[in-house]
Amino acid sequence: MSFLIGALPAYAQSSETDAPPEDGVRKLGTIVVSTQKREQSLLDVGAAVSVIGGDALEFRDLANMSDISNSVPNVEYGEVAGASQITIRGIGLNVETGFAEPAVAVHLNGVFLGRSNAAALGLADLASVEVLRGPQGTLYGRNATGGVVNFTTNKPTDAFEAGATIGAGSFERRLARGYVSGPFSDTVRGRLSIAYEEDDGYIDNRTTGKTEGGLEATTLKGDLSWDITENLTSDIFFLTIDQDRVGPSFEKIRPGFLAGLAGFDDRPNNILNNRTPWSDIGMDVAGLTLDWKTDFATLRSITGYTTFDRVDFFDGDVTALDVLTSGRTEDAEAWSQEFNLIGNEGGRLDWIVGAFWMQEDSSSRTDVDTGSDSAILMLPPEISFTVNQLVEDLEAFGLFGDVTFNVSDTVRLKGGLRYSEEKKKGSQTVTFFDNTVVVCGDQVSDISFHDTTPKAGIEWDVAESTMLYAQYQEGFKSGGFNQAGCGSFEPEEVTSIEAGMKGQYFDGRLYLAASAFTYDYTNLQVLQIRNNTGFVENAADSTITGAELEAIIAVTDNLQAEAAISFLDATYDAFIDGAGSDFSGNTLNRAPEYTLSGALEYTVPVNSSLFGDPRLRAEVFVSDDVFYRPRNAADDMQDSYSVVNLYASLPLADDRLTVSFYAKNVTDEGYITNIISLIDGLDGHYARPASWGLELSAKW
Repeated sequence: MSFLIGALPAYAQSSETDAPPEDGVRKLGTIVVSTQKREQSLLDVGAAVSVIGGDALEFRDLANMSDISNSVPNVEYGEVAGASQITIRGIGLNVETGFAEPAVAVHLNGVFLGRSNAAALGLADLASVEVLRGPQGTLYGRNATGGVVNFTTNKPTDAFEAGATIGAGSFERRLARGYVSGPFSDTVRGRLSIAYEEDDGYIDNRTTGKTEGGLEATTLKGDLSWDITENLTSDIFFLTIDQDRVGPSFEKIRPGFLAGLAGFDDRPNNILNNRTPWSDIGMDVAGLTLDWKTDFATLRSITGYTTFDRVDFFDGDVTALDVLTSGRTEDAEAWSQEFNLIGNEGGRLDWIVGAFWMQEDSSSRTDVDTGSDSAILMLPPEISFTVNQLVEDLEAFGLFGDVTFNVSDTVRLKGGLRYSEEKKKGSQTVTFFDNTVVVCGDQVSDISFHDTTPKAGIEWDVAESTMLYAQYQEGFKSGGFNQAGCGSFEPEEVTSIEAGMKGQYFDGRLYLAASAFTYDYTNLQVLQIRNNTGFVENAADSTITGAELEAIIAVTDNLQAEAAISFLDATYDAFIDGAGSDFSGNTLNRAPEYTLSGALEYTVPVNSSLFGDPRLRAEVFVSDDVFYRPRNAADDMQDSYSVVNLYASLPLADDRLTVSFYAKNVTDEGYITNIISLIDGLDGHYARPASWGLELSAKW
């Protein structure tokens, strides 16, 4: 059992991590991470990194960013109509149309996932989730102004192994997972995993009498590793996800005129909508990684292919009246290719140079139709009120280099540079009243962007167990076309200065990491809704400052304690929107002033011949007030809240069987995860209420 199961980065652990020393006192061990596209000790990486390993992901039933966000400092997560809203240190996706590129880059086994919905989907057979905070304009490039999230799945094993899990839980949750892995020959290994999950939902619709928020999801993943020669290896994987949801289900946060007529239920996860929503989502990801090792360097090639498609329907007025309905379709297909040439370590200079190319074809369409009660808004009944459509072709290219100069055994100078270039061709259509009013019809235009993002830093091993670092870095997120309105918006850029420390103390039993940062954030892309139409606008200027502290201590051989605290001051320096509203001085979306998290995990020593040592964990997350709209009014905010989760597992039959239990949000905290203005008042989503689950796992 790994002792590193909380917020401590643990991308790949050395063999010494799990082995207690001869004196019997457990230490935290050596942690290896790959944030700089090469394997390094965590203590040698001058950056804010958090990773949750596969053991913790399985134990705590974590499968996507919604589950993971509360374990990482300064990371906020929410969804709007199924679109992931990942925010790191105040920088995230503020475009809530469901069709936009995120500001936090998401990768699966090195393959870039361009759609904002990708992080909301449950992934199977995960080995680790790595979160790199701060702009990553050099090594990761496009759309990484907030940071990077790397999902890594388990690879095929050298020896045969297999496992299966069945489970049940609240809201009629049912799940089954299984995998088989092993060698085909001395040089070829394979792995196959499948997961199925369904539940009946947790949102009570008192108008229809139905329960919403349920899902049925199937995930299939296959991997093949081949040692072609002694120095040339290949890894290929394919992942397909299919999800059917009873949603998105918007809830009325602040009633407007229509809700005043139709009624309003202010209880979390209780709605009065007259339409039952549904959505079908599919995503395929394939990747081929080739590594060719020479005496000089390693040449790595990562080829990626992704498809994403989504169709959904929901109540557009979010009331019991039949005024408006909304339907969306979205699809995207992308190819990507990245080359890395990674210099061998051991000399004065460590380096990596690379190139990245991506081509994507995508389209999105939203239809808003009137219903039988639309005369209340003086609209004709049963017509197409509005149609907006965007068809887009994207081509992105980047060249980058990253160098570390080892001045001495304890001091390292770092530098990097990336050139990014993007071209987009879009066709925009916006019509009203059964296409009788055409704002733009198949309006074709081309836009292009280019940027150069440098990095410079220093790392100093001030003592054998302590590293100090400071770095300057820039990030770039491309501009794009408006879907709901005609025209385009500009890229956003961020300049970051960060300083921090990392260390292990008390003979390796305590890990500490601290960082402080300041950002100059320009041309933020923010969605504003006027006259029932969404427009992406560039906020003029913002400043973000903050600090983070993480600590993990092996209190005893059986008890581990974890704590993290983050502070954030993220405000618009100057932001006057297209309607003339002045938001200068207001707080950015999803940027609470502070968050706290803590956990205790205890392995109970029972010395039983019938079962192994039970494992218990309790964790708490506390957030300050969160604003979800630039206006910063009282009804744009979620008050401070806290979430408590509990976990337990019991090994049986020489660890070949394990019974696990979890209880999430045990205090049934009813907090809002997003607020948006659709047609009447304010609407949004509440977090999942208190839930529990029981699972039985077997391994061979």
